[in-house]
Amino acid sequence: MKPVFDVRPLDMEQLRQMAQYFYGEDSGLYREFDRVVWQEEIAAKVGGTPLTALLVIAYYQIFRKFDTRYLMYNIIVVFILLRVPPGT
Repeated sequence: MKPVFDVRPLDMEQLRQMAQYFYGEDSGLYREFDRVVWQEEIAAKVGGTPLTALLVIAYYQIFRKFDTRYLMYNIIVVFILLRVPPGT
């Protein structure tokens, strides 16, 4: 059996639903995210898969903004490298 590497892209509504779940539907953070995410094309481009969507949501929680694709990816890579034990 061969592994399947087909990841279906997320749309903006699915990104919003994930944020709603993680921030909490009634939280101020979710309402703020929901208000601005529609204006940020980069959020949909970077958060187009489930894993990167989670990282975009975490990025917004910390910085309260979306940024350039390079900067967001760079921080995502650093985030992963700091948490993955060496040799794994």
